[in-house]
Amino acid sequence: WIRFFSESGRFVRYDERGCGMSDWRPGELSLAQWADDLGAVVDAAAPDGPLTLLGISQGAGTCIQYALRHPERVERLILYGGYARGVFHRGTPDAEATYRAIIELARVAWNSDNPAFREVFTSRFIPGGSAEQHEWYNELCRRVVSGEAAAALMTARAGVDITDLLGEIRCPALVLHGRDDQVVPIAEGRLIASGIRGAEFVELDSCNHVLLEQEPAWQRFREAVTAFLRP
Repeated sequence: WIRFFSESGRFVRYDERGCGMSDWRPGELSLAQWADDLGAVVDAAAPDGPLTLLGISQGAGTCIQYALRHPERVERLILYGGYARGVFHRGTPDAEATYRAIIELARVAWNSDNPAFREVFTSRFIPGGSAEQHEWYNELCRRVVSGEAAAALMTARAGVDITDLLGEIRCPALVLHGRDDQVVPIAEGRLIASGIRGAEFVELDSCNHVLLEQEPAWQRFREAVTAFLRP
C-alpha cells in the first residue's frame, strides 16, 4: 500500500516500509497551500457526509482554514497542541530568538551523522520520552525531511496568524493542550478556544508536544475525544 503525507506544500509518497519515493524539495509553504492539500485528500476520500477533522500542532490552523472554506463539509473540529499565531506573532522576543536559532541549526546541521543536532528539536517535542523514543524521533526527522526543507517549514509555521478568523468558525470544537508543552505554549491553545464560539478546552497534564502512550495525559485525551464525538 501507499500512503500520502503532505507537510511541505506537496504530496510525498511513502511505501509500506516508510521510505520516501519522491524528492525532498518543498513546494509552496503556506497555510493556504496546506488547506489545499487537505482539500485534495478529502476529495479523494469522498466521504458520505460531514467530517470531523483532527488538527495537531500546525494541522490545527490547516483544519480551521479548511472549515472556513467549506463549512458545509465540517461537522466538528478536534485541535490538539495547536496555535492560531506562529511564534513571530506572539510578542515574545526571547522565544522568537530561540526559534530563529533552532531554524539556523536545522538548516546547517539537520542531516549530520551526529544526532545531537536533531536532539535539540526532539527534546522539545518529547521531553518526557525514553532514550529509545528519542532515538526513534531523531531518526524519523532525518529520514523524512532535509535540513533546508525543515528550516523553511519552521519559518513558514512561525509566520502563521489567523487569530482574526477564529470567530468565524461555527461548528463545535474541542481544543486540547499540554500544560507544559515545550513547543507551543498552552496560552496558544487557550487563545484558540476563547476565539471559537462555544469551544471546549481541555488542559492535559503533560510536557510533551507529541503525547506518549505511557503518560496519563494520553488516556485523558482519549476520554475527552470519545466524549466529544458521542451524538
